[in-house]
Amino acid sequence: MKKSRKKSQADKPGKSFSIARRLTLSIILTIVIVSSAVIGLSYLNAVKEAKQDLENKAENTIAYLTGSLAVPIWYMNDHVVKSIGNTIAQENDIIQFEIFDFTRNEAIFSLGKESNVNLITKSGKIFYENHLIGKVHIGFSTSEYKENIRKTLFLSTLAILIVIISVIFVTYFLIKVF
Repeated sequence: MKKSRKKSQADKPGKSFSIARRLTLSIILTIVIVSSAVIGLSYLNAVKEAKQDLENKAENTIAYLTGSLAVPIWYMNDHVVKSIGNTIAQENDIIQFEIFDFTRNEAIFSLGKESNVNLITKSGKIFYENHLIGKVHIGFSTSEYKENIRKTLFLSTLAILIVIISVIFVTYFLIKVF
C-alpha cells in the first residue's frame, strides 16, 4: 500500500515566495518608517539650527555695524559709511540693507535687491556719546540655507531608496539560491 504524502506548506513553491515577499515587504516597510522618522526629525532640527545660525549672524552683523558706524556718522564721513556698507553688502544672503542718519534725516547707504524669499531682518540704533544719531537695518535671505537642507533631504531619500533596492535584490538572490 502506497502512502500518499501530503505536501506541507513549505513544499509549495508559491507559499515560500509568499513568505519571502512578506518578509521583504516587512523589512522594506520597517526601513521606510524608521528612516522617514529619522530623516523627518533631522530635517526639522536642521531647519531650526540653520534659522538660529542666520539669526545669530544677523545679530552679530548689527552689533558690529552699530559700533563701527557711530564715529563716521557723527562726523558725517559718508565715504567711510558707504565703504562699510559696500563691504557688508557683498555677502550673497543680504537682501536688504540700510544705514540711516537721523541728523540729516537721510539714508547714507541703501540696498534693496529684488526678492520674494523669506527674510530674517534685524535693526539696531546707532549711538554716539549717548546721542541717537542713526539706525541700521539688515535683511538676510533664508533661501540659501533652505536649499542646502533640501539637498541633504534629497540625498537622504536617495540613500533610503538604494537600501530598499538592495534589500529587494538580496532577497531575490537568496530565494533563487536557496
